[in-house]
Amino acid sequence: MSVPLEPGDPERLGEYWLAGRLGAGGQGVVFDAYAADGTRVAVKVFHTGDGKPADLRRMGREVAAAQRVSAFCTARVLDWRLDGARPYMVSEFVEGPSLARAVQDGRRFIGDDLHRLAVGIATALTAIHEAGVVHRDLKPGNILLGPDGPRVIDFGIARTLEMSVTPGPAAGTPLYMAPEQFRNGDVGPAADVFAWGAILLFGCTGDHPFRADNLSAVMHRVLTARPDVSVLPEALRPLVAAALAKDPLERPAARTLLAALTGGPAADASGLMAAGTAEAGLLARWEPTDPALGRVAEEAYLSLSAHDQGLVPEVFLRLVTIGDQGQLAPRAVAAPELPDGPRSDESEAFDRILAAFAPLITRVDARIVLSRPAVLRAWSRARDWLDRYADGLPGHQQIRRAARAWDDNGRRHADVLTGSILQEALLWAASHRRPALNRLERDFLDAGSRAQVRGRRRRRLVIGALMTLVLVAGAAGGAAEVQSRVAAGERGKVTAQRNRERARSLVAEADALRLTDPRTAMLLDAAAGRIAPHEAQVLAGLHDALTAPAVDAFTPPGADGGTQYALSGAGTTLVGVKDGTARLWDVSSARLTRQVSGIDGDVHVVALNGDATLLAVRDDDAVQLWNTVTGKRIGVPIPVGPAETLGDLHAGVLRFSADSRFLRVPGSTLAAGDWVNLRTRSRVRVGSRPVETLGPDGVFGAVRVSRPSSLQDGASPVQVWNLAEGIRRTLSGLAALTKVTDTLFSADGRRFAAVEEDQLHIWDLTTGRELPSDSQFNDSLDETSLSPDGSLLMVVDSDGVSVRAVGSGTEFARLPLTSVQEVAFSADGGVQRVLGADGTVITLRVGHPAAPNPTGTSALSGSAQLMAVVDRDRLVVREVATGRTLWSRPVLDLRALEGLGGLNAYGCLCAVAFSPDATKVAVGGSLVDSTNDHVHIAILNTSNGALLKSFPLAQYEGVAGVSSMAFSQDGHLLQVAPSQLGDEGVPKIASMELWSWQDASGTALRGMDSTGAAFHPDGSTLVTAGGTLIDVASHRRLRQLGNAQGAAFNRDGTSLAISGPSHITIWDTRTWRPLPVHLAAANPTTPVFSPDGRTLAALTDGGLQLWDLPTGRPLGAPIPGQYVDARFDRTGEHLHLLGENGTTHHTIPIAPHHLLAAVCSRAGRTLTRKEWHQHVPGLPFQNVCP
Repeated sequence: MSVPLEPGDPERLGEYWLAGRLGAGGQGVVFDAYAADGTRVAVKVFHTGDGKPADLRRMGREVAAAQRVSAFCTARVLDWRLDGARPYMVSEFVEGPSLARAVQDGRRFIGDDLHRLAVGIATALTAIHEAGVVHRDLKPGNILLGPDGPRVIDFGIARTLEMSVTPGPAAGTPLYMAPEQFRNGDVGPAADVFAWGAILLFGCTGDHPFRADNLSAVMHRVLTARPDVSVLPEALRPLVAAALAKDPLERPAARTLLAALTGGPAADASGLMAAGTAEAGLLARWEPTDPALGRVAEEAYLSLSAHDQGLVPEVFLRLVTIGDQGQLAPRAVAAPELPDGPRSDESEAFDRILAAFAPLITRVDARIVLSRPAVLRAWSRARDWLDRYADGLPGHQQIRRAARAWDDNGRRHADVLTGSILQEALLWAASHRRPALNRLERDFLDAGSRAQVRGRRRRRLVIGALMTLVLVAGAAGGAAEVQSRVAAGERGKVTAQRNRERARSLVAEADALRLTDPRTAMLLDAAAGRIAPHEAQVLAGLHDALTAPAVDAFTPPGADGGTQYALSGAGTTLVGVKDGTARLWDVSSARLTRQVSGIDGDVHVVALNGDATLLAVRDDDAVQLWNTVTGKRIGVPIPVGPAETLGDLHAGVLRFSADSRFLRVPGSTLAAGDWVNLRTRSRVRVGSRPVETLGPDGVFGAVRVSRPSSLQDGASPVQVWNLAEGIRRTLSGLAALTKVTDTLFSADGRRFAAVEEDQLHIWDLTTGRELPSDSQFNDSLDETSLSPDGSLLMVVDSDGVSVRAVGSGTEFARLPLTSVQEVAFSADGGVQRVLGADGTVITLRVGHPAAPNPTGTSALSGSAQLMAVVDRDRLVVREVATGRTLWSRPVLDLRALEGLGGLNAYGCLCAVAFSPDATKVAVGGSLVDSTNDHVHIAILNTSNGALLKSFPLAQYEGVAGVSSMAFSQDGHLLQVAPSQLGDEGVPKIASMELWSWQDASGTALRGMDSTGAAFHPDGSTLVTAGGTLIDVASHRRLRQLGNAQGAAFNRDGTSLAISGPSHITIWDTRTWRPLPVHLAAANPTTPVFSPDGRTLAALTDGGLQLWDLPTGRPLGAPIPGQYVDARFDRTGEHLHLLGENGTTHHTIPIAPHHLLAAVCSRAGRTLTRKEWHQHVPGLPFQNVCP
């Protein structure tokens, strides 16, 4: 917490305005400060000593050490200057108390909070040590508890590793120095690890572990005493004990500590630090005790009436002056300078303003001064006033000083302004709004104009006219704004700029809440959309709000690490058990629905059944069942024996079957567990082998052929048995899997899945056939769960939680969570819930994926009115808006495809394309009614399916089908990309063909690949997939634009988008130069322009990506999914997507008002007035979602 500046402290250093002192030490003084743009920073001003080279080297070392460290749980270095009279270093300001202050104020860290504190500090030490730096002064005072987790600061005595291996005098804080620091031994990273262990004991107990009465006693305790680590949670005890080893060689490395704390691989330092930062960021929040000056000023401003708010700019603009070098500086203002004349209401208004801003403005001997001048940069309104009116301050300064001298000297005629100087002053007063002239200043100019009455008539007329404007401007009162003289356009520009800045700030705030408070994030994006609906960053936020997988988050009251949590089978209910009481909440409404008391013993893990009527509680040696409706115990406890690894038990290892007839009971080790029939209390087994995974109704079960503990990585072959009939269920290919690590059943009992190494295999239990699946995992798979119908899979691994399609492996959602206890699908599979270690339940909505159409092809018409689908041998044309089928007719000759292996080998080897006006559709491939074996093209009427023209391709040898086609803008020409089967039977593209389809005349353009080719709107040129620009009439190559995977012109042909493997380039076709817009994307397909040319869409490996072309900014993250085509409607207000099955259709709103309506519908409510004023201070309330 900062304290006021002391006499002699600077008010500014370079561009930084100092607001107060944060602390002082042997190396220097740390100030609370603000950059020119209002960013709050910490400025450390070094003690320079005698300015000796050694001092400069010391300062340089600190800057270099801090700069080398990655920003994982540390404060980043932003700027520095070491060559002035006051050398300084600028770093991030971390809003929050130090660990020392938090403990001093009574806070103790236990449970998850202590674990996250350990993770945060270990993350920072890993970053520090990975950079080759040793901190050497790690202590509670150098750890700040920021809003995003703990941060390590102050590298004042840090050394790089190449420097720190040499012995030297003891440096640091004795209570947290390692033994080798007292022995003048080699001080390396192990010394920081020692301090880490001592700090955790301090955070847990509130006492320094090596406290003693004097330095000698402290040294003795550090060298000999072994602190009691039994006060720590069991998981931390061995780590802290090892960290406090007296021999530095026996202490673990920071990276090893972090790996143990997060469960990540020690070899991946960057991954560990990212995971550590995320986990540490969940540390319990606190209310800021030292708010930013901007917030203090804004609260003071909002406490005033609208009338008084209009006078605030006058106060602040008079409290500053412009120096000789043009620099801004605060000034003291005589109290009579503010009230405009004798009116008591004006005087009272200024008194109210000064009272409201008392923390920032003070009276000193009848003069008014800024007590915190940094507010001029910290407060956005003050910055805006100064930026807008700074140019006029020198002119006002001259008038103010001259008027004061005139008044002090008795208002003599000789002291008034005359001639051109008077004319310039009057011109300034007539053209500037701020600061308005007060009574004295207006009287002074009036006296000057009257003194010129005897001047020439022309001068009198000019001066008289200017004076009239001055008097008009001052008529409403010296401090009142002269609204009538402000151009409406200028007011609009200022308001629009302010709204854009506020909207961008709301989007940034929403991004930070996207995971922890998704609903509020949506509403903040909606608020930004109301304020600045056409701003690119705002549009991106609205798209993210609409497509982000998380839709809600619920954290139960009093959530902490001492509570055991679990979800019901469908994730609708959360139970938390602590201190003998179980509390059940409805997750959707966040409502406490019931309580069960009298639960005794140490609770280690709990489980709820599907309808939340049964609760299972695992204590030290048994599992007890409870009826949550009656609050009564059910039967006698199920004995399980003493647990050896209770610390590893988590929600999910104890669980009910879907029909609640069975319970999986973890045994004495995590790997051992039995399914128990709750009616008979007997174990479910196949012979002597326990059932590892039980189907939802208890009919099927999976057993291991051998115990996984005897095999590498816990993997072994598995079998599926029909438990009711006692016979083995044969599944094709299952016996060949010898390293199965996980098995699971779908909730409808129709699917069985097994994970071998990094691949998911899935079977239909009715037929025994293995189903297509392309789901792959990383090496650190923790848990998997199938949706009720087996189409979706939730995966928990070291990267977080993901939801993906079983068949295609498409990832629809990913949450970067590091402490996941349990995942659950709703009964229909459309809602997914994730339970975190602190009891927070995050709700996702990922719909059912459409089944792919691997044997067919499909396309949308240019304005998305129609869709065409080849389904086996038939071409089907439907209306997009209604889904109504217009017609269907056979088009493919399946017998011709049989010679190539049939549909299942390469698909239909066909393509469809609409004409730009959607009156015609072309289909190409092995068509029925062909006169010979050539691949043919057929042109059909889209209204009734009538055949308009049919012709064979010009190329015959080796051509097996058609890969793509495109019409020219007038619909007369057709570009065709034939496909051949290569030497290994793999389809490849033949040379492009260009046809005038009406007279069936065409030719092959040899050597020109054609996939993704696009016609210029005027039909004169086209661009091939290889990036070649071709003259359509002569077939001549005009220029090479680089490799391409797809190309598209905008509506008027002035821009061309070409997609490459990793980005899309926009070309200006008038100059044939690429624009300075680089649209990064993973393997984008053919791009699509919106009708107005402002938005670009492309299908990528990550899903659909949208961009705002004027700024080049992505409009949100990619929309996940597998799509085959994307088209804007005629107005450009919506984008239509065609799913990979060729029939599923999705609509994405593009116009701001449609986007806003969709986000509001998803949020399900609006911002309250209280929430509006909390997040959007200073702007009138708007009903965000009416």
